[in-house]
Amino acid sequence: MSVLARLVASVGETVSSDALVDATRGAQPPARAQQALETVVWRLRSVLEPGREARAASTVVRKEESGYRLVVPPQTVDSRRFVELADAARSALDGGDAARAVELSETALSLWRGEPYESVSDASWLAPVRQDLAARRLDLAERHVQALLDIGQPERAVTTVAVLLDAHRFHERFWAQRMLGLYRSGRQADALAAYAEAQRFLADELGIDPGTELRSLHDQMLRQVDDLDQPAHLTHGLEPPAPTRLPRIRGPLIGRERSLADVAAAFETARMVTVTGPGGAGKTRLAIEAAQRLLPTNPDGVWFVDLAQVRPEEGDPTRLRDIVASSLQLAPRSGLIVGDLLAEHLKDRRLLLVVDNCEQVLDAIATVIDTVLDASTGVRVLATSRESLDVADEVTVSLAPLTGDDATALFVDRLSSLRPDLDPEGADRDVIDSICEAVGGLPLGIEMAAARARVFELDEVATSLTDGVTGLTRSGRGPQRHASMLETVEWGYRLARPDEQILHRRLCLLPGAVTVEAASVLCSVAPLTPDQAPALLAGLVHRSLLTSSRPDGGSGVTTFRQLVPTRAHAARRLDAEDRLRVAATRDAWLVGVIRGAALDGGPGQPEATAWVRDNATAVSATLTAILVEDPQPRALEVLARLTLYWFERGQLLDAAHWYRAAVAAAASGAFADGEAVVARVLNLCARALGQDRVAAEEIAKELPGLLSAGTPADALIAETLVLVGVSTWVTRVPEVGRPATASAIALGERLGRRDVVQRARALSAMHRLSSPDGGAAYADARGIVESDQDNVFAAFVAGYACSNAAFEDGDVEAALGWMRRTVRAHSALAMHPTSEVLEAVARLLASSGQPGEALRCYASAAARHAGDGLPWPRLPHSPDILDSLRSQLGSDDYDRLWQSGERLGRYSDPVTLLDEWLPADGSIDSSGPAARTAYRYDAR
Repeated sequence: MSVLARLVASVGETVSSDALVDATRGAQPPARAQQALETVVWRLRSVLEPGREARAASTVVRKEESGYRLVVPPQTVDSRRFVELADAARSALDGGDAARAVELSETALSLWRGEPYESVSDASWLAPVRQDLAARRLDLAERHVQALLDIGQPERAVTTVAVLLDAHRFHERFWAQRMLGLYRSGRQADALAAYAEAQRFLADELGIDPGTELRSLHDQMLRQVDDLDQPAHLTHGLEPPAPTRLPRIRGPLIGRERSLADVAAAFETARMVTVTGPGGAGKTRLAIEAAQRLLPTNPDGVWFVDLAQVRPEEGDPTRLRDIVASSLQLAPRSGLIVGDLLAEHLKDRRLLLVVDNCEQVLDAIATVIDTVLDASTGVRVLATSRESLDVADEVTVSLAPLTGDDATALFVDRLSSLRPDLDPEGADRDVIDSICEAVGGLPLGIEMAAARARVFELDEVATSLTDGVTGLTRSGRGPQRHASMLETVEWGYRLARPDEQILHRRLCLLPGAVTVEAASVLCSVAPLTPDQAPALLAGLVHRSLLTSSRPDGGSGVTTFRQLVPTRAHAARRLDAEDRLRVAATRDAWLVGVIRGAALDGGPGQPEATAWVRDNATAVSATLTAILVEDPQPRALEVLARLTLYWFERGQLLDAAHWYRAAVAAAASGAFADGEAVVARVLNLCARALGQDRVAAEEIAKELPGLLSAGTPADALIAETLVLVGVSTWVTRVPEVGRPATASAIALGERLGRRDVVQRARALSAMHRLSSPDGGAAYADARGIVESDQDNVFAAFVAGYACSNAAFEDGDVEAALGWMRRTVRAHSALAMHPTSEVLEAVARLLASSGQPGEALRCYASAAARHAGDGLPWPRLPHSPDILDSLRSQLGSDDYDRLWQSGERLGRYSDPVTLLDEWLPADGSIDSSGPAARTAYRYDAR
C-alpha cells in the first residue's frame, strides 16, 4: 500500500527506487531493502494486473532506469481528478459562472471517501501530500457554499455549511456563510443568533472577538442593507432561481454517494439516465437527491413525474403525455394537442425531468421520453425503474443493497431520535447486522425493521425475521407497492412474463448463488425447457428480480442470486406440486454429477472442484432435502465424495452439520444397517480430519461392521475406506489405517475401481512406514511416484511418504526433492494449501541449516492452522524443533522472525511461499524468501 500510494501521488512520473524504499522502510532501510522492493512491486503488479501472463511486461507499473512509474490515465486517480475539478470550479466561480462552479465542486467533493491515504503508514513524503489535499478540500468546500449562495439557494448553503462548521469551528468564513444563508432564507433572527454563537465560541476558546468580515456582515444585517437580500448576479436583472418541483424528503441519504456521483458523471455525456434496482432499493430517494444536486445545471428547473399510480392497462402514450404535461404545470391550449404543447414548451429550454416508477408502463413511457428528448437538446431525463427503458443512448445506474457500515448507519439514523441508547459500534452491532442481513440490505426493509424497533427490543426484531420477511410491513403512510416487503416484490413480479414468473418461483429451491447450469435443471421440468434458462435469467435480472455476479479475476462462472425478500416471495408463490417435481429433478441431477465427478485425485479434479465450488448452493439444497428432511442412502454417497473436498479447502467445520445429520438419520432407522455404519464412520473421519485422535481410534470399532456390510453398498464402502486411510494418516493412527487401506485395495480390485486401488496403495505405504515393513513401504511409495500412474492424489501421498522416509534415513536433500514433487502434486490437484505441508517443509528447512527460514515457515503454518480452526502443532516433532530454534536464534530474533512468519501465513499464498522455499531442483535458495518477502509483511 505504501508503494502504491507513493506511485499514485506521482502518477505518470518516475519515482526513484530510493524514494520507494524510503516510503516503506524510512530513512535507514535494511541492507536488502532494494531486493525487498522488487518483491513488493511484483506483488503489486499481480494485484493491479491479475490477468497478466507470467513474464509478460507490466503495462501499469513500469520499470524505468532510475525507478518505477505508474502508467494509468490521470483521470482514473481520484486525487488527481479532484485537483483538476477543484481548479475548474475555482475558475468558474471567479468567472461568474456559479452554477457551473456548483456542479464541478459537488463532483469533486463526491470523490472523498475518508482521509487521504488513510490505510498507509506515516512517512516523511506523505504529510505534505495529505496537507495539500486537505487544504484544497477546505478551500473547495468554502467555494461550493459561496456558489450555492450566488445561484440563489441559501437553504442548501445553510445545510451544507452546518456540516462543515462541525469540523472547522475556527473557520470564520464558514460562520459568515452560515449567517448570510440564514439571512437570505428569511431567517434574520437566526442569522443574528449565529453571529452571537460565533462571538461566544471565539471568546471562550481563543479570547478574541470575531474578525472584520463577521463584524461587518453583522452590522449590515442590523441595518438591513439591501445588497444582502439577494446574490449580486440576481440583483442585475438575471433570471430568478430555477423552479424545483420535487417531493419533500426527510433525513439524509445514506450510503449512496458513489451512486450519486455515477448519476452526475453519466449526465456529463448523456441526456437519459435510468436508476435501476430491486424494489425497496431506494431508487426514488436517490433520484430526488441527484435532481437537487443537478439543479444548478438546469436553469429551467427540475420537474417530478410520478407514475406510481398508473396501472399497466392505463399506460398508453396519450395518457402519459397528459401526466407529463400536468407535472410541468402546462395549461391546455385550444387547437393544440398535448404532444405539440409539450414540444413547444420544451423547445429551447434546459430542464431535468425526473420520471419515477416506469416499470409498469415501460413501452409507453419510453415512447414519450423519446418525444421529450427530441423536442429540445437542453432537456434531460432521469428515470427510475426496476428495469432499463432501452431508450437510445440511455445510461443505467444500478442500485445494489446496502452492506456493512452503510446498512448499520441507515438503521441507526432512522432510530436516532427514539433510541439514543443504541450502541451500533459495540454491544448492539451484531444484532443490527443480523437484522440488516435478514432484509437483504434493502433500505426499505431496513427502515421497516427500524420502525419495528421503535416498539420492540432489537433481539425481538431479529427473532421475528428469523423465518424471513413475510410479516414485515410499513408503519404509516406510503404507496401500496411498499406496504410490505412481499408487496414490493409482488409489484415487479406481476410485470414479468409468465415463463419468467415460473423460474422466479423455482429459484427459491436454490437459496444462494445459482449457476446457469443449475437454473437449466430447474427449467428442465415442463412447461419450461433447459435452453430457456439464459434468457429467463437475463430477463429476471433486467426486471431486478435477480442479481448477477461475475467471478473475480475471470476465475469461475457468472452466478445469480435472489435477494432475501425476493426469495421469500418466490417461496410463497411456488405451489406444492411444482416444488416436489422440481426439487426431485434438482436432487437427481446433483447426485448424478457428484457420482461422476473427478473428485478421486484423477487429472480432472481441478475442474471438478471448481464445479463444486460454483454449485455449492445446489449441494446444500440437495443435502438438506435428502439428508435432513427425507434421509436417503444416496446422501451418504455425496458426503463420502465431498469429504476430502471440504477438508482440502478448510471447510470441514462448515460441513460438520451434515455429518451430524447423517448420524441422526442412522440412529432414527432411516438407513439399513450397513449404511448406518457408513454414516457413523463418515462422521468419525470428518472429526479425525480435524485432528480428533479419539475419533480416529473409534473407527477401529466400526471397521468390522463396515467390511461386512457388502453389496449393494460396496462402492460406497470402498470410498469410505479410503477416507479412513486419509483421516488416520492425518491423526497418526497407523494401526487403524493399515487394515483399512489393505481392505480398500482388495475391494477396489474386486470392483475394478482403479482410482480406489491407487489411492489406497499410496495410503498403505504411508501407514506402513512406521512398521517393521517400513523399507518395503518406502520402495512401494517410490514406485508409485515414479510410475506412469494417473492418480495425482496417490502421487501426492506417496511423495509425502518418500520425503518422510528419506528424512528418517538422514538424506535431507532427497527429502527436499520428494517434498518438491509432493507440493507440485498438491498444487495440480487444486487442493487447499493445508498447513501440515508447511509444517513438514519447516522441519526440512531446520535440518538444512536455515533456522530463520524454518522459523518463518513454522509461524506461517501456525497461522494457517489457526485460520483452519485446527490445533497447533500437528506434527509430533515440531515442539522440540521450535525449542532448538529458540536456542539457536535467541529470544529477540526468534520473536521477530515468528511475527514475520505469522504475517506471511495470514496474507500470502502458501503455494507461492513453498515455491520459493523449495526451488525446482530441490535445493534451498541461500537467500531464501526472507530477503524477498519478509520486509513487505513487516511493513504491513
